[in-house]
Amino acid sequence: MKSYWLNKKQNDDLIIFFNGWGMDQKSVQHLDCGKYDVVVFYDYRDTKIEDLELSKYKNKFLITWSMGTFMSNIFFDMFNDIKTKIAINGTLKPIDNEFGIPVDIYNLTVNNFNELSCKKFIKRMFVGLEFPVISGRTIEELKQELIDIQNYTVTKYFSFSKAVISGNDKIIPTKNQHNFWNTQNNVEVKNIQGGHYPFLNYKKWDDILNG
Repeated sequence: MKSYWLNKKQNDDLIIFFNGWGMDQKSVQHLDCGKYDVVVFYDYRDTKIEDLELSKYKNKFLITWSMGTFMSNIFFDMFNDIKTKIAINGTLKPIDNEFGIPVDIYNLTVNNFNELSCKKFIKRMFVGLEFPVISGRTIEELKQELIDIQNYTVTKYFSFSKAVISGNDKIIPTKNQHNFWNTQNNVEVKNIQGGHYPFLNYKKWDDILNG
């Protein structure tokens, strides 16, 4: 797994962002960091994480998107002191017929993954949006990440405080997201317009935390 600091100015407040599959920092680098230090985690081909000395921060906030919602839980013991946890267009069962991407669709995506299918996937992710190149990662890397995510096991799960759900998500179906979060207690569900990629709705990280 890789990490990238969008902002590191020894602020008291830290945002920990778990990105979606196939992404790097470019997916959220347009967001104004404001008073927050912000670290982005991405590339889930392994779960090795370097010591970033995150314990020194006074206040920590967890924001996850898509597959990052599931992947963040692998590091439950590292981040279990975080009070505010927000999931965006993701669930804790991301490959599931009722609560995530239907299993057959996920398997077909993996088995038929190539440059053309990747472009089609990205088009569905950014439905209605014109978006520049997301990352410089290779097709082989992206396919391996899909495979590895499928094979991870999580034993402890965060209690998220808010779930943000787009009304036209063509990756993790909107209905399935609602199905999942309706099974969770004490989770505020916020509905927004748009597709799976929601971040052009926001100008700064504060908009996500306080929206």
